[in-house]
Amino acid sequence: TRTATEAEVARQFANQVGDIGLMMGGILGAVFFTIVLLTGNTMAQAFRERIPELAVLKTLGFGDALVSRIVLGEAVLLCAVGGALGLGIAVLLAHGIAGGIKDILPGFEIVWQTIAFGLAIAVLLGLIVGAVPALTARRLRIVDALRER
Repeated sequence: TRTATEAEVARQFANQVGDIGLMMGGILGAVFFTIVLLTGNTMAQAFRERIPELAVLKTLGFGDALVSRIVLGEAVLLCAVGGALGLGIAVLLAHGIAGGIKDILPGFEIVWQTIAFGLAIAVLLGLIVGAVPALTARRLRIVDALRER
């Protein structure tokens, strides 16, 4: 017979299945790309609906750079709040999940580096999806924007 710890048996089982890290990376990459597309589309739609409001801000004296920063800040704020809520839920559920899968994945936990990385990704996502609407808001001419209403 061959003797091994439960953790070693779990590792050997994972190695038999395949390269879990590569598969998880591929799946997470596809999910992130899909989230970028969906969030970008939503942000672009919200921007198009608010073009007349941005024109009014420019009419009242808000500069192009300030209006652009407002639009970009909104995108970053929305993504950061959504990411923080998701990470908070994950932290709350992690202890219960860890108890249920301790035989398969021993040592499952969410550390503060993971939370910081998740928040950084959320902010990066906000910067990515807010960049095009922010640049469009910067170039927006008041007359053209008010004509759309």
